[in-house]
Amino acid sequence: MDCQKFLGRSLAVAELVEEATCVARSDARILISGERGTGKTLLARVIHQRSGRNQRPVVPIACSLQEALLESELFGPAVGADARDEAHGLLALANGGTVVLDEAGEMSPRIQRLLLRFFDGGDVRGDASLDRCSVPPARVVSTSSCDLYDRTLRKEFSEELFYRLNIVHLVIPALRERREDVPILWDHFVNAVSTQHQLAPPEITMDGMGALQTYDWPGNVRELKTVAERIVMRHSGRAVAAAHVSAQLAAPRPEPSVSPTATPQLRLGATAVDHIIPGRPTLWSGLRGRASRR
Repeated sequence: MDCQKFLGRSLAVAELVEEATCVARSDARILISGERGTGKTLLARVIHQRSGRNQRPVVPIACSLQEALLESELFGPAVGADARDEAHGLLALANGGTVVLDEAGEMSPRIQRLLLRFFDGGDVRGDASLDRCSVPPARVVSTSSCDLYDRTLRKEFSEELFYRLNIVHLVIPALRERREDVPILWDHFVNAVSTQHQLAPPEITMDGMGALQTYDWPGNVRELKTVAERIVMRHSGRAVAAAHVSAQLAAPRPEPSVSPTATPQLRLGATAVDHIIPGRPTLWSGLRGRASRR
């Protein structure tokens, strides 16, 4: 997808983009939840581009990194770690832009504590004994494909940090919940791949599109993009019917070797995230409700 657009013609996407555009004007921290492959990082970039910070950097940080590496990425190397003792981490280098904490639920307890210190006092080095770096504060947008509130109940995620990240909460619906978006996404991916590889785009038939729209897309938009790439490579310039689509959807996948006592693994994208706090409004929803009653 184009980083400047979150594509879709469904009502759900229209409402999501409208709310994202509205909150982009503020400096509030945002939590974006949704299944893997739905476009959470893309939406974070859209928010940055529609904000007053769009001339400053947008810095994505993968929170799944090993703890020591993530700490160095966020706050810079520890004093004495190497010759670059004065180097700063990405929280400082964002320089008033937007930091995207990708899959925030995967941070270790230590990193969570350091981030709390950062939010409470602006310490971008992660060590209170160090002089604070004088930089404009970055906006923080977090993404999560797991239920962060449930993790706080299980003492696996800091409740304090959760409420600091979840000032505004945006939820991206799974692709199977907005099937009317499949055609526009399909056309976008097919045209992009065809242009990239200088191939004639294939033409999807009505029954081919029907096969695309009735499939459940466990990998969401990311899986649709992969299927589009396969179709372009195999059927450039030709008609693509339901049989061709089904052949790609049913492409064989390597079977993992599982011992009789092994613990079954969850399929990618199998866990839907509908609401981080069921029935509990965020600060943003409360402010919006009061505004609507005026």
